[in-house]
Amino acid sequence: MSLELEMAEALHKSLILMNMKFEEVLENWLELLQQKRIASETHYSLYHSNF
Repeated sequence: MSLELEMAEALHKSLILMNMKFEEVLENWLELLQQKRIASETHYSLYHSNF
């Protein structure tokens, strides 16, 4: 296997892991996301009792 291919595969694996971690963080933050409809628009804010 060429060095370029090995590096590409390693980068691909790293990006998959980063994406998985990012999705996990987003899932945790969704608990704090408050959604409001104002007129015909959707507005978002973050809420937590410790803020």
